[in-house]
Amino acid sequence: DFAGAGMTQGQVAAINEEIRAENKIEWITRLISNRPYTAVICDDTGKLREIYGRSAQSGALSSGDLVRLDDRDDLSGMGDFYYISGDGGHNADFAILKEGGSLMFQPLGRDAVVWNVAEDTLGLIVVENGTGTVVCQKKFRYVDAVFAACN
Repeated sequence: DFAGAGMTQGQVAAINEEIRAENKIEWITRLISNRPYTAVICDDTGKLREIYGRSAQSGALSSGDLVRLDDRDDLSGMGDFYYISGDGGHNADFAILKEGGSLMFQPLGRDAVVWNVAEDTLGLIVVENGTGTVVCQKKFRYVDAVFAACN
């Protein structure tokens, strides 16, 4: 929670705006680093592990652990799912659902939102850990060995 992190509502609003405005996954992971946020990722490119590993070694991405979620039959063919905890393992509670062919993301205690992940893209959702508020939802394409924003 933000009070525990020593952050005022004004600081939270400013960070949230920075996250929403950012179009590079590397900078988003840096913005959430050491803060109460979780980035949840759907990788339909198959390239995240490779890029993340290379970028983490060079310091381009946050040092937060990239955690792969277990495969589930109901999400088969939707990509690989991961999360990065900004504050060292205290990730937001969430569910990833498939309803009527649509991928849905639901923070604990909140309504589910449609997660628009196109084929061959990487979808990213950033959540405030304490409130479960979805800060942003972004899509990236794998182009020339990097992830480029496409929304």
